[in-house]
Amino acid sequence: MHFCDESANLYAPPPEWADFFTGQAYEAFLQLVLDYFQEREIEVTVGDGVLVDQERDIHFGLQNLAQMCNQSDYGDWPEIIKIHFESLRRAEDERRDLDQQKQDFSKIRDILAVRLWPADYLSSLKHVDIVYREDIAGTVSVLVFDLPNSIIQVSVDDAALWDREIDDLFDVGLQNTWKGAAPDILMEDLGDDVRVAVFQGNSFYIATHALLLEDYARYVGTYGALVVIPHRHVMVCYPIEDASVIAAVEKLIIITIQMYNEGPGSISPRLYWYEDGRFIDLPYQIADRQLHFAPPERFTAFLNELADSASY
Repeated sequence: MHFCDESANLYAPPPEWADFFTGQAYEAFLQLVLDYFQEREIEVTVGDGVLVDQERDIHFGLQNLAQMCNQSDYGDWPEIIKIHFESLRRAEDERRDLDQQKQDFSKIRDILAVRLWPADYLSSLKHVDIVYREDIAGTVSVLVFDLPNSIIQVSVDDAALWDREIDDLFDVGLQNTWKGAAPDILMEDLGDDVRVAVFQGNSFYIATHALLLEDYARYVGTYGALVVIPHRHVMVCYPIEDASVIAAVEKLIIITIQMYNEGPGSISPRLYWYEDGRFIDLPYQIADRQLHFAPPERFTAFLNELADSASY
């Protein structure tokens, strides 16, 4: 089934969180989700980007599921929706098992991981204080339990059971992520001699490898790298060696906006300069179809130095 715009005036526009849908596609998606719960006689209500199971007071986010459906044929949507919510049901069983084991650090050490989320993810959590850091502007690095069917955030109370420094716990989580969520790395030519390393994979932790860039020295140039982490399944890295970085800026901004909007698991549409182990935000705006790049003074001075060097 193809959703076209011929009868667009018959449908209300989708909400902002699902603006990648047409109005018709959004209504079809929402109806299939409601059908899933109605068939199982589970009462739910629809909020802004969430579905609420009233009886159990469980909130289901809908954006990632909607993004997955948007990238698939309509005929596959019912199965995608079924797999998604049944996985969440199995996650509840895993959570109960975890509660019985997590007091013993030796039993949970190997399932700790670190996942990146957008910074506003914190506001979606209810009554839970989680263990996180702010390593990259616009994102949060969250310590999690990586289970077969679910990812559960480590709470402050959980961490208190183990009597360990938070940075030590993150080191364990990052080591596990390095070993258990290795990305496929491809070199892609974006044109104008701009070649980037694309880290990709099905794992929800691919973007986390931005925090492990010091272990990927071949993809970091003499002057660092431009980095984007648009969603959980991808990171793109441009090694900076000379003034050609100027051409790379616009190309990376274009692809990160596209991938961020598509998802699933959108994290950040920002462009970063990775230098000496730190991520420096390089702000930009799109207005009237024009790109306005407004980097901090430090990056501007750096570009001028590269340009001057190239002129000799």
